[in-house]
Amino acid sequence: MIVSGVSEHLDRGLGAYRNMRSLADSQQGFTATQEVVDTRRKYKELKRTWKFTCDYWFLEAQEALGKVDDAESKYKVALGEQKTRYQDDIDSLESEKAQLKARLADSEAQVRILKSRLELATVDPWKFPDFLQEHTDFTGNWERLHDLFNLCIKDSKPPESWDTVINVTAMDKRKAAAAPYPEKSTRMPPSSGSGSSVVLKFWISRDSRKSQGSKNGQGSRKSRDSEVPKTQSNSASPQVHKVQRRPKDHQPGRDSVRRAGEKTVVSKEAAHTMLPGGVVWKEVRPDVRQAILAGLKYDTAMEWIGSDRAAHRHFRQPQLIKMLVSMMYWRRLDRTPWRKYVPEAYYETADERLDRCGDVPPPWGNLDDPHGVP
Repeated sequence: MIVSGVSEHLDRGLGAYRNMRSLADSQQGFTATQEVVDTRRKYKELKRTWKFTCDYWFLEAQEALGKVDDAESKYKVALGEQKTRYQDDIDSLESEKAQLKARLADSEAQVRILKSRLELATVDPWKFPDFLQEHTDFTGNWERLHDLFNLCIKDSKPPESWDTVINVTAMDKRKAAAAPYPEKSTRMPPSSGSGSSVVLKFWISRDSRKSQGSKNGQGSRKSRDSEVPKTQSNSASPQVHKVQRRPKDHQPGRDSVRRAGEKTVVSKEAAHTMLPGGVVWKEVRPDVRQAILAGLKYDTAMEWIGSDRAAHRHFRQPQLIKMLVSMMYWRRLDRTPWRKYVPEAYYETADERLDRCGDVPPPWGNLDDPHGVP
């Protein structure tokens, strides 16, 4: 389109020029002069049109190139953020895998110890007869009693030819009636735990939350609150615990967090020495701990965490997920300022962790009372 328009303008200009030269050569006087003036006017008009056309398409080309550059820049940023999130997920899973391997190794070691103890825990068939000999008036065929103990240890039955009678008399309770021998079912401990022992388990998967949210006309990602059932050993039906999935004023940013394997700026040993007198490291809230390990002093970390600003970029990814899980379970998201700037991807990871968690997350208290249960 541009080439055809330019060619048309050039042809018109050259035609007018040739016409002017022919008139100048063949004619004289006022008519020729008027033709020259008209031709010059047309030439200037064509020149202005040509310049306008060039400027217009130059701007169009610049705008198109700008859009291409902008789209390429946005694509690179989005790709970088996606790669960072995937790498954070990989680091988190590797960290969780290492923890599970360590727990498995500990469990296997405990099993080996218990097996060795079981193998060593042999019963001496002489121990009970010796006890009877020392503390009772033990008479009769002690060899038969000893043989019976041996068979009991080996879990064997006595020969059918044996005919043994054992009579125990309590001389201090001769007139007391002995109760019937208890059956095994009455001597076994109850299978269920005591009423005070409570085992909490989260059974709702993300798929069930999505299906439930679609029935209610609201997706699981947009749901601020949801419920997770918890099971008590003394209750036949599971109880429901309401959790908070998202903060009310969620304004997710683009800042990524520290990778799981990234070395901290300050070591834990050095961080302990940075605490003021009377403050114990384990009693400091996890987000303040992460800020101190990132290089902030205690007072600066407390001020930073307590103010309305993004602080998650100081945290490592596994610790951030654990903090979000605790705040979700204890419904403390709206009482922690920095939580509203955390990107949605980390909340989704915390959702999955909360759904498959089998233990109650640690309490999330205030800055001045980090272990206080809401």
